[in-house]
This record gives sequence, C-alpha cells and structure tokens, in this order.
Amino acid sequence: MISPKPVKYLGNNLGQGFLTSPFQAPLKAWALLPVFAIISVSVGFGAGLFQFGWLDSPITPVLPIILFVFPSLLEEAFFRGVLIPRNILASGHVKAACSVAISTLVFVLWHPFNALAFNPTAIPLFLDRRFSTQLSK
Repeated sequence: MISPKPVKYLGNNLGQGFLTSPFQAPLKAWALLPVFAIISVSVGFGAGLFQFGWLDSPITPVLPIILFVFPSLLEEAFFRGVLIPRNILASGHVKAACSVAISTLVFVLWHPFNALAFNPTAIPLFLDRRFSTQLSK
C-alpha cells in the first residue's frame, strides 16, 4: 500500500498546480514573458538550434500535441510540480533557492540521460555543446 504522505504531497503540489490558473499571476510576471521569448528566440537562432523550414515527417500533424504532452507538460509537472514544494517560500529564501537549484540541475542532467537511454534521435541535440553551454558564454 502507498503511504498517504506521498499521495498528500502530490495532491498538494502537483494537483494544485494543475488547478491554478496562470492568468492569476501578477502583471509583473506577465511582463517577463516577452523578455523570455526574445532571449529564447535570439539564443535559439544564434546557436543554430532553431531553423526555418518544412518538416517532412509522417508525425508532423500530431507533433504539436506530442510536444505539448511530452516534454512540456510532463517535464514541467515533474521538475516543478514534484521537485519544488508548493509552499517552499514559507521555508525561507535559502531553502527555496536550494530547491530550485536542485530541480534545475536534475532538469539539465535529465536531457542527456534521456537521449542516451530512451531517445537516440535526440542525441545530436542534447549532447551538442551548444545546447547546454550557449547561455554561459
């Protein structure tokens, strides 16, 4: 039998995360969205990770759905919804920073591991030096 403590934690963290609307975020948080988009697009094209062109693949019609579910929804749910406690700020800024740092480190390490263990088609991207070091230049 599963202990009630992990079930409660997942219900509070992950469950409440799915029930919280992003539209309730303060305006200053929404102001960061265009900044993030500009930086992401600039780095993506500058590093050669983004390219314009038509994708000729039999999965092209369902690709937007696949990319929404995994990696977007599942990775975010795990790396933010499970690894970072929902009420972490109540524990203090140091503990919050440590939780976010650990989650980020596991997130970054997950991608090469995922490519090597489960998704060999991602090896050229996730093992490319530009993928993990472009922002550190």
